[in-house]
Amino acid sequence: MVNIDRSVKAYYEQAELSEEQLQKLALMQESAEMSQQEEGVSTVRKQRLPNGWLRIMAAASIVLALALIFVINPDSVTERVAQEVAMNHNKALTVEYPTNSYEVLSKQMDKLDFTLRVPSEAVQQGLALVGGRYCSIQGQLAAQIKLSDSDGRIYTLYQTHSGEQLKSINAGQLQLDHVDIQLWEEQGLLFALAGTTE
Repeated sequence: MVNIDRSVKAYYEQAELSEEQLQKLALMQESAEMSQQEEGVSTVRKQRLPNGWLRIMAAASIVLALALIFVINPDSVTERVAQEVAMNHNKALTVEYPTNSYEVLSKQMDKLDFTLRVPSEAVQQGLALVGGRYCSIQGQLAAQIKLSDSDGRIYTLYQTHSGEQLKSINAGQLQLDHVDIQLWEEQGLLFALAGTTE
């Protein structure tokens, strides 16, 4: 009768590990040692990396995070407001309150919870008030004011509170649906000036 214990012992004594298996075992042992000395290893790694590399790695991480934020959530509020302004401008609705006075218009549009202001941009461009009507920007009550230049070209100006929802809008110029739009904030109000491109 064959002695099974002896046969098994003899088999394992004769068996040899390949070079690849030995390397895997060495890696497993290193990994086990590293997990036991986590704090020591992280300190050693920091000492091995020069300060310049640490700064570069930190900067690269920040740039990557910002890029991911932009890809996941691009300037959506600014884009939505610009789209709404362009759409309202292209409708070319008639004014509900015809007047050439901001003071009179502000009194007529008494549902607004702010006083209409003469915007510096409209003054600089020599735009004259034609009248206004109510509209909304991102669900917020706003004034849509019709203006004209000396050549009779019509512009629409939008005014509303720059509350929490609209605080993140980037001021600047953009173009959508053949409409030039300028966005800015002035004295706690959000302004958008729209004019058809030529």
